[in-house]
Amino acid sequence: MADLMSYFMLVVGCTIGIGYMLRNLLVRGKRCKSKAKLHGKTVIVTGSNTGIGKTTAICLARRGARVILACRNKLRGEVAVAEVKEESRSSEVVFMQLDLGSLRSVRSFAENFLTAEPRLDLLINNAGLLRHGRTEDGLGMMFGVNHIGHFLLTNLLLERLNACGPSRVVTVASVGHNLGKIDFNCLNTHKALGTGTSPLNAVQMYNASKLCNVLFTHELAKRLQGTKVTCYSLHPGAINSDIGRNWSKVFKAVKPFTAFFFKNTEEGAQTTLHCALQEGIEGLSGKYFSNCTVKDVYPKAKDDVAAKKLWELTPWFEHTLLYIATMSVLLTVVAGALTLYLLVIYNVLRGGRCTHSVNLKGKTAIVTGSNTGIGKATALDLARRGARVVLACRNKEKAEAAAYDIRRESGNNEVVFMQLDLGSLKSVRAFAETFLKTEPRLDLLINNAGVMGSGHTEDGFGVAFGVNHLGHFLLTTLLLERLQQCAPSRVVTVSALLHRLGAVDCPLLRSEKDLVWSQSAWLYAIRSYCNSKLCNVLFTRELANRLEGTGVTCYSLHPGVVYTEICRNMHAWQRIFLMPVAKLFFLDSEAGSQTTLYCALQMGIEPLSGRYFSSCRPQQVGAKGRDDGLASKLWELSERLTSSVTS
Repeated sequence: MADLMSYFMLVVGCTIGIGYMLRNLLVRGKRCKSKAKLHGKTVIVTGSNTGIGKTTAICLARRGARVILACRNKLRGEVAVAEVKEESRSSEVVFMQLDLGSLRSVRSFAENFLTAEPRLDLLINNAGLLRHGRTEDGLGMMFGVNHIGHFLLTNLLLERLNACGPSRVVTVASVGHNLGKIDFNCLNTHKALGTGTSPLNAVQMYNASKLCNVLFTHELAKRLQGTKVTCYSLHPGAINSDIGRNWSKVFKAVKPFTAFFFKNTEEGAQTTLHCALQEGIEGLSGKYFSNCTVKDVYPKAKDDVAAKKLWELTPWFEHTLLYIATMSVLLTVVAGALTLYLLVIYNVLRGGRCTHSVNLKGKTAIVTGSNTGIGKATALDLARRGARVVLACRNKEKAEAAAYDIRRESGNNEVVFMQLDLGSLKSVRAFAETFLKTEPRLDLLINNAGVMGSGHTEDGFGVAFGVNHLGHFLLTTLLLERLQQCAPSRVVTVSALLHRLGAVDCPLLRSEKDLVWSQSAWLYAIRSYCNSKLCNVLFTRELANRLEGTGVTCYSLHPGVVYTEICRNMHAWQRIFLMPVAKLFFLDSEAGSQTTLYCALQMGIEPLSGRYFSSCRPQQVGAKGRDDGLASKLWELSERLTSSVTS
């Protein structure tokens, strides 16, 4: 059996290695070689709260530019500002609201920008979305967003661009423009690039909108001759981004494969950066670029008559909105075999599902660490069932963005954020005090948050022990009385299969406030995580003993091997090693939340209080996880450690 397993792992490793060699050879592409610094320059990037727009903004901010994130969603835009500032270490990043699906919003943005900002050196027309429908002004959605909105925005800002020249306008098109066709009769009659509603029609209209981008740039270059402004259109490559987010089922189905075979956003931003920064390409104004190289286009994409007609037709329309890219990828025989293999692995690893249809109206649930990953997926499911859900998270901006997403997706406004830093016992006590004062009920406490990494908490505990166990231990004990008053109620603690590799050294814990001696950061992170997950199992076991007869039951669980942000505290090289495997073989957050939901909702499992679950079934834990003596010692020691740190 061991030889068979070794052979299997060797085959998997070789397959991944070959796949990555092919990916780097065929997919990655060239990089922008410009070393230009942008201190004192101002840039607008539309659609920059995600995908290649956000990555482009980060790269420009790193070069010293003042970067304006022009996005439709205020909350997500402000979260992106914080993330771009953190990634670039630049404070010159600001959000300004722009809805390209509303000509009124485009004009308002331009007015606000020209009033507030004295310079504009780069305008990057990046935003887009693939979706049927109509804009606020009655235009076809993709025509309105992908072309008209950017057309109007560019024209409103041309005078400022010229005043700050030399300056550039960069418009993200697509190789799909080669398949595009502009039906001017349809534009005149329906204000859209097509009238069909099928996915194929959407692809055709998308391709037509990308042809509009290329023709717009071609005509713009002619009109800008003799000024200080140059312009370029481009194909960024086939990108693994959120561009297909409005086709949720299709998008989720292909996501594991786009993650492997398509460019990531950093690779996909390179041609945009080349067109924005590369010295010496001013003589190529109006040209189309791909893979950081100027490319010739089909005659229809440089048709002067069609370009002029489109330009003159455009002002007749009243609005703009969304665009989306169709990506094509050439698969070799090896890549096709790998795709089939991934389909099998994905179906095998998916695990059980929570099928209980309980309604939770009138119930209140707390989910820690719920601004991302399986915590967010768990909170979304509970909200859909009617529960009042409290997102207990450390980062205010990310949690409020998550609450907004969950309210929108669930249709339930009873989703609120309360700040909780499990690495600070003071914060845990403050959270419990605030919750008990403001919320009359507590029916479900889901201890979901977890970290893997090195370092120490605010109170001097090892970070994995302090956050994964001790913070949840104190939180649970502070809320037990309310849980008992609202019984039947449950406490669900997310552990991991790795608890089997864990150990609890009580003398070491007393002396060092940690479960691991100092060692290399990599080994420390793994060992401390395993140990903290054993603590979760032992805590649940002892809690069940203490709660017997109260109406409160508790469960620990392994959610499956899930691709989440749990490794965010790892070193960059560690994440680079782990992420490809994780994206290919791990569960997504929705699948990973199923055992949590099962433990929280399934009827009839009350006699199994204290047990450990996996794949929506009770499972046997490792021998150390069944040690009642050790569980009791850990509880008593946890009480002393939390009481030794006063608020």
